[in-house]
Amino acid sequence: MWLTVGNGRRGGDGVEHVLPDMAALGKFADELRSRIGLDDVDAIRGLIRLHDRLRRSLDAIPEDELVRARAEMRALVGQLEAIARSVEELRRLKEILGG
Repeated sequence: MWLTVGNGRRGGDGVEHVLPDMAALGKFADELRSRIGLDDVDAIRGLIRLHDRLRRSLDAIPEDELVRARAEMRALVGQLEAIARSVEELRRLKEILGG
């Protein structure tokens, strides 16, 4: 399958565990862009063609995989938000300690 986000979730919560998922999401975006061919989008007619191609591409993906991908995306966003909070806490601690 072309979308591998979340397969074999690894233990721990460090950033090194999030990076492979982010890479998989990047690959997903690249493949989706190539499937729908963004090159010929011009005015209304081009947008209609783009919509049709996107619909056909997404219709080919089983619904349960889309549901799983959405859940994995939400989990990844949660992990990234937790990392951002940790970085902010470290920044504040550094300020307090005079660094």
